[in-house]
Amino acid sequence: MSSFGTGQDLERSAPTVSVIIPTHNRAGMLGRAIQSVLAQTWQDFEIIVVSDGSKDNTEEVVDSFNDPRIRLLKHKTVQGAAAARNTGLRVAGGNFIAFLDDDDEWTPRKLQIQLPIIKNSRPEVGLVYAWMEYLRNGQVVDVRKPELRGYVFPEMLDKQPLGGCPTIMIKRKVLDVVKGFDERLPRGNDGDFIRRITKHFEVDYVPEVLCKVHVEHVGRVSTDSKGNLENVVWALEKRLEDFQEEFEMYPIQKANVFAHAGVTSFKTGQYRKGLAYYWNLIHCEVGWKRKARLLFQAIKAFIKHLVGKILSFRQPTTQ
Repeated sequence: MSSFGTGQDLERSAPTVSVIIPTHNRAGMLGRAIQSVLAQTWQDFEIIVVSDGSKDNTEEVVDSFNDPRIRLLKHKTVQGAAAARNTGLRVAGGNFIAFLDDDDEWTPRKLQIQLPIIKNSRPEVGLVYAWMEYLRNGQVVDVRKPELRGYVFPEMLDKQPLGGCPTIMIKRKVLDVVKGFDERLPRGNDGDFIRRITKHFEVDYVPEVLCKVHVEHVGRVSTDSKGNLENVVWALEKRLEDFQEEFEMYPIQKANVFAHAGVTSFKTGQYRKGLAYYWNLIHCEVGWKRKARLLFQAIKAFIKHLVGKILSFRQPTTQ
């Protein structure tokens, strides 16, 4: 991956925190995200908005704030969220870096609460995360409150328990080790980035909701369309390849990933691939009770998926 800058191209003095916001054709939501940063009680920051091939009025929205702390960078063509975040990282001038998605927002004290914790943390700590809540049409539908601290890499191998990028803040030195986001991953690149950080650094957290994730709109990368599910399988395959040695040390996590890849492959109609993953699961060095439970959960999830598809085809039509 390309090297990342130190912000020396900035004419003004470097801010404490660089906030990177990737965006693609979401001008209607981008303003809310930017405003949630500008409303922070800690004001020593820069905002780097990276427009990833947007064709809407994204530039007008950014210009409307008329704030010198906001920079707009533009990709001429769509390269993906990972590439957009990397573009932001290359010019980020802060000693600490935070991320925000264009459809989400922060609570006003996010930086004020999170910054002292990461500033005063031990050298081994590279990332501090916070709790997050999911909203649909203004109503809270879920809250994520992980409580993992220290060396959490084993827990990250088979899942993404810390949440997404909008909750995290990292030290700049982290980039010297993990570089940036993997631009080959259209889905799961944030989890991959966090996972690679936890392999080399410890983490800490803020026991407070500091990020609001809006899930009511269409076009979210996390929706379970066929294309997105295929991207999930690809991300799981890459994880198994990138962490081969680590998975040998943690066979339970390896079995969990095989089960996830198997049922997701079935959901996309890749039945041969799904069976291959189940075969690998059966040969994992874990107890038969665990294997049976994983197989049962996978079959149950696939049946639920099929029932959902059948019901969607049988929706009554209005006369």
